[in-house]
Amino acid sequence: MKIGIEEIIHCAHKLKMKDKNHPCGRLHGHSYRVIVEIEGDQDNHSVTNNTDMLVEFGDLKRAIRVYDHQYLNNMTLLGKKILKNPTVENFAKWILHDICMSVVNKYMTVKVRIYETEDCWAEVIRKAKFPING
Repeated sequence: MKIGIEEIIHCAHKLKMKDKNHPCGRLHGHSYRVIVEIEGDQDNHSVTNNTDMLVEFGDLKRAIRVYDHQYLNNMTLLGKKILKNPTVENFAKWILHDICMSVVNKYMTVKVRIYETEDCWAEVIRKAKFPING
């Protein structure tokens, strides 16, 4: 079984660039399109609290919406910056980590794809710890 959500969030950032004159080194923003897919075995360990749902859509959406209208360079967790260089690649890895820690369990495969622009994206996947039975 596979489910997914898609959210648009608006964030600002500036990147650490080798070329100091590169436009991405200046403060700018994006309307990120975030797609999250969860795959698991509905008949096995992947269901949430005996609800027959892999994950509640609302929980996934809340995990993404915390980043809406944020300056990614300043976001912290326990006093430490979560993204030292908030590239779309690092942002995708962080969202995957966040979802894996707060929403899903180890028996689920999770895929996060973030479009920074209409045609530029990054994708990360965390595979389930045990095989999924289709």
